[in-house]
Amino acid sequence: MKGAIDMYRKISPDLVVATNRGGAFSIGAIVLMSYLAFVETWAFVGSGDVREKIDVELGLSPARINIDIEFPKLNCDDATVELWRGKSRAATHGLERTLRVRRFDDATKRSQPYRKIVDGVKADTSDMPGCKLQGFIAYEHTSPGTVAISAPAGSDLSHHVVDFTFGMPLSRSQRAGLRSLPERYAKTEAPTLQRARYLSPSADKVFHHFVHVVPTKYQLSNRRGFTAFQLLHQNHLSHQETEGETVVTRFGFDISPMTALVSNRSAKRWYDYITSLLSILGGAFTVVSLLERFAGALA
Repeated sequence: MKGAIDMYRKISPDLVVATNRGGAFSIGAIVLMSYLAFVETWAFVGSGDVREKIDVELGLSPARINIDIEFPKLNCDDATVELWRGKSRAATHGLERTLRVRRFDDATKRSQPYRKIVDGVKADTSDMPGCKLQGFIAYEHTSPGTVAISAPAGSDLSHHVVDFTFGMPLSRSQRAGLRSLPERYAKTEAPTLQRARYLSPSADKVFHHFVHVVPTKYQLSNRRGFTAFQLLHQNHLSHQETEGETVVTRFGFDISPMTALVSNRSAKRWYDYITSLLSILGGAFTVVSLLERFAGALA
């Protein structure tokens, strides 16, 4: 009864003959199917095409602003650092613990801790006439803000931006993952905010900076997902009224309300992989079988 509905009917072993030609084609079929299976598996477990899309998640807070700025001609006694959120000055409690102020000499690149004025007497700064700001400012908000460095009128606010970034520092593994991406996706640091000098031509001219911050989630193959912040930087030389009491150089920033998602993980699901693998192996076997029959007909 069961034999009547057998869809896998067999040929008697007595009618099947192994030949050298069939063996050669079988070896070729095994090599071809093994190669195709390896390529398909590598494509599934390896990196896919780099994709970028805008996530519906609202913008993420950068948590901190990383700062390393040198003012070669500004006395630390005259420098004031303020953080503004919109048009209101933000509370900067603990700023003195996270943003270090150091006396600095641009010629020798030496620096030393800055000590505030004691009893109204300024320290001798003839050997280190500059000032260096190094550290970070906590900023757990998504609203626009400004880091303002001010000094008395007539001060020279020419500066060297060694580093100005947002978010927690990336680990070595995360940086390695970014290097595996095309350059347009891997830039989380603005070149004009890395080791860039901004020299004021006169006392009434100061540089103002504006940074557009784009929170970006990276989902890279063989790595845990992480968040970084891509930057778009602009700057201009602004005229400062000489009658004012202070001059100010500003680093304004605006955080994107949307989040970008960059991924190079394979988009295939496991069942897509199995289906594709079976199709490739079955197709390779069938093609080699047809070639073997054709060779037999010619013989």
